[in-house]
Amino acid sequence: MVIVNNHDNLVFDECSPDCHLQVEQSQGQLFAFVQCVDASLQEHRSGKNRGTKRYWGKFDWSTKEESIRAILHYGGKWPTLPKSQ
Repeated sequence: MVIVNNHDNLVFDECSPDCHLQVEQSQGQLFAFVQCVDASLQEHRSGKNRGTKRYWGKFDWSTKEESIRAILHYGGKWPTLPKSQ
């Protein structure tokens, strides 16, 4: 699955080693932490580097693609990937 957010030039490709999806539950709700590629960076366009950005937000397995798309567009930013327990 590849999700492109053209508004912010973000790409989430579940087959890419640069992209990650981690789903956690808190207070009876699911939240996803998403790492995606920032396709707007000059380094990415030249093929030299794949800059990444990270966002989090509410998640639903039954609407996985829509949830990830919403997180990439409206989600909160976070600095590092949290560790699963």
